[in-house]
Amino acid sequence: MIVGYRREGTDTRSLGHVFVPTHLSRACLRAIEEAVENGRDADNCLMLPVLGPNGCGKTSLVGAYDDLCARGAPGFRERRLLFVQVTRGGSAMEIATAALIALGEPVPTVGTLIEKTNRVIKALLREGFDAVFFDEIHRVLIARGVKAGADGARWITDLLNATVCPIIALGELSFVSLLRQNVYLQRRTVGINYVLPCDWADDDERGAFCLMVSGMLDKLRVSAASPLRTHLEMRRLHLYSGGRIGLAARLLTRGRIVAERERGGELSCGHLVEASQELALPGAASDFNPFLVAPRDPRLADDAPDAVAELKRNIGEGVF
Repeated sequence: MIVGYRREGTDTRSLGHVFVPTHLSRACLRAIEEAVENGRDADNCLMLPVLGPNGCGKTSLVGAYDDLCARGAPGFRERRLLFVQVTRGGSAMEIATAALIALGEPVPTVGTLIEKTNRVIKALLREGFDAVFFDEIHRVLIARGVKAGADGARWITDLLNATVCPIIALGELSFVSLLRQNVYLQRRTVGINYVLPCDWADDDERGAFCLMVSGMLDKLRVSAASPLRTHLEMRRLHLYSGGRIGLAARLLTRGRIVAERERGGELSCGHLVEASQELALPGAASDFNPFLVAPRDPRLADDAPDAVAELKRNIGEGVF
């Protein structure tokens, strides 16, 4: 079971946490299980970074891993997990407080950093947690001042040194720069796994993207015959979101708001056209709006270049 994790998908109006596995996400789930099972050595526990752009489903991966453990899927076993949301401050004090909140401490804001850290360690040992997931771990990079950010990284290192349990660090690609600069944290890191946008050129990933979008359309009660379910409109949505299912969910959510505002009934292509013009998504297509071009526009072709291929190339070349 996982403590501190909110499954937003239980809300019928929420479009979050729709998960369809791909070959990449399956590999990532196996890497997480390996890190949880073997993420300790004689001197300290280890950390597995799971990194990718925002909106790619990193947080949803946590729920998928918990589900695999809960049902005892082949290669997985039942785990007790803690999920901690790193706050925007990113300092050691704020991370310790966030961990105490996730642990259900009645007075998480009371105490010095040393006192809070000791309470976190004791609670993790007492409750027998197998691993801690720290979400938005890159926020230690944007802590208020260099010292605060360094303190946040040092706190994570100290927690690993306490040999309580392994850490799975979820965050954006910028966290790689911290690992390069911090040799102590780097030595306690076991590889890096990437969660990337769905690649339209990859049959497996394209199929997963379309299945996830279809699941969200089901939640929105969009009919099976709707043009939104066609290959063309899926491609438009993929290009607009850059293959990031979280950004696609945000566009569909805004489209629902437009439909409700205009009393237009079922969500339609027209609603998404309007929503795409209202919503400025970080990471969404900026050079052109795929919802505003003709169906035969070459930029909508299946083999048209997009940002996903460039991102994969940059990772392969060690840019991240």
